[in-house]
Amino acid sequence: MGSPRSVLLLAAGFLALYVFTTTRSTLWDRDEPRFATASREMINTGQYLYPTFNGELRPDKPILIYWLMSVSMRLFGPSELACRFFAPWAAVAAGLLTCWIGRRLFTSRVGVWSLAILLSTPLMVMTGTAATTDAVLLALIVAALVPFFFTIEAQPRLLHGMAMTAALAAALLTKGPVGLLPLLTIGSVLVMARDRGRQPRCHWGMPLIASLLALGIFLIWAVPANLATDGEILRRGLGHHVLNRAVQPLEHHGGNLLIYLPYYFLVIGLAFSPWTIFLPGAVSATIGGRLGGAIGRSLLISWAIPTFLVMTLCVTKLPHYVLPLWPALALAVAGVIDAAERQTLTARDIRWLKRGAWLYGPVAVIFGVALIAAPWYLDDTPLRVLGAVAGSTVLLMSVVGLRHHVAGRFQASAWTALIGWAITHGLIAGAGLPMMERFAKPAVNVARTIAQHTDSQVPVATHGFNEPSLNFYIDRGPIRSLAGAHEVRQWCATREPGVLVITEERYRMLARRIKNHSLALIGSHRGFNCAKGDSVGLRILVRGASIPRQDENRTAR
Repeated sequence: MGSPRSVLLLAAGFLALYVFTTTRSTLWDRDEPRFATASREMINTGQYLYPTFNGELRPDKPILIYWLMSVSMRLFGPSELACRFFAPWAAVAAGLLTCWIGRRLFTSRVGVWSLAILLSTPLMVMTGTAATTDAVLLALIVAALVPFFFTIEAQPRLLHGMAMTAALAAALLTKGPVGLLPLLTIGSVLVMARDRGRQPRCHWGMPLIASLLALGIFLIWAVPANLATDGEILRRGLGHHVLNRAVQPLEHHGGNLLIYLPYYFLVIGLAFSPWTIFLPGAVSATIGGRLGGAIGRSLLISWAIPTFLVMTLCVTKLPHYVLPLWPALALAVAGVIDAAERQTLTARDIRWLKRGAWLYGPVAVIFGVALIAAPWYLDDTPLRVLGAVAGSTVLLMSVVGLRHHVAGRFQASAWTALIGWAITHGLIAGAGLPMMERFAKPAVNVARTIAQHTDSQVPVATHGFNEPSLNFYIDRGPIRSLAGAHEVRQWCATREPGVLVITEERYRMLARRIKNHSLALIGSHRGFNCAKGDSVGLRILVRGASIPRQDENRTAR
């Protein structure tokens, strides 16, 4: 099981599954189309110094992800696969690097299990198949730690420092200061080694020099980009999207620390399932130093605790913020599974392992029932059937796994968890995601209707519906957002060709005010707006020379 060939085959299987998943749905609002549209605008304008979205500066993230996505778009066109291309490769790279750490500091079996565990968690699947920065950032964080672990038992070499510098620089260019998270782990390991009275051969010099050089590389891009944007990269990119995010909740994500302190514990319980069942035993064995000895204990504690504390203290809360914890948790769970098989755990560890059933049981029930119940909120019989099958599979496999676990058959419990995840993910990715396309994401159908009935040069405006997926799928340059009734009336009174996408609710409110204008209705669509979690109806109106023949389309009334 631990041979290099088995590792590569397992990684190839996960890569194929992840790539397949990227092709099963259109982009999800709101982050994916923002990154994708900004990357396409970069290609269209030939301006690669800073990103723009809808023609305006987008300083939310540094430049690397846009460069990467522009490469895949040039190769494959502006498709979902192209937008998400680097995420599966980055996810699998993170898995392989985690596997290498497991093999080097623990055992070959731990390495293989950590690869499988990391890539079979819901949060990893979501980020590893999405057109966002998270999978790429995770791969770079782990890549920055690998040279450090080379030097634990040997003197640092120039190659180690160069590799760490490159990984940290790329991480900074991916997500700014968050890319320096590996330094927390490295520093904590060195402090713990000093506390034990050991003199680690790896000293503070290499991480310090590597971080300074990485910062210099980052500034080679950041300084010209900041000058070109009149300081907006620094003011909005670092000031707003980093510092403000840390001290106040943005976009209603987060709040009072006392209220949200258990937030990430809940996220870990749900998003790390089905492996949550092993976490109590993994924590017990890690604290006791029975996973990888003193080095393994230092690694797992130094990786998990500082990262968790930083993300917990950040006032803005989003589930994917804890993703940098995942490799450490995967290593700990893989280590406890291997230790249980080799019978090196204490009675206390075994008790905590079995208590994991009480932690995972409610999670499994919630997840299984949610898969069964959620489709009933949507008027779609095939999806309800699929939800019942997927939810029943989760519940059945969870019962089987829990029985193995409580009986002390931990290896069988782990295999049951992995097989159950594969079946469930296959059902959701293979059938569930395409089914949702029929009634979710109305922006895609709106874009198709506009493309069928109007010239590609006709500008588009919206009122009441500003999801960024509309920008990506329409691909007509900047979309104007009309803020109120006055701007809508002005738009209607203009004679030049134009298209207006307006919600049914706003249209009913404004119908009397715009009825005298020469407008035509070319389409209407209803769908489930996933970003807001509610149903939305949209009308598509045209004006001026862009009005199609009246025998094909009725005048808006």
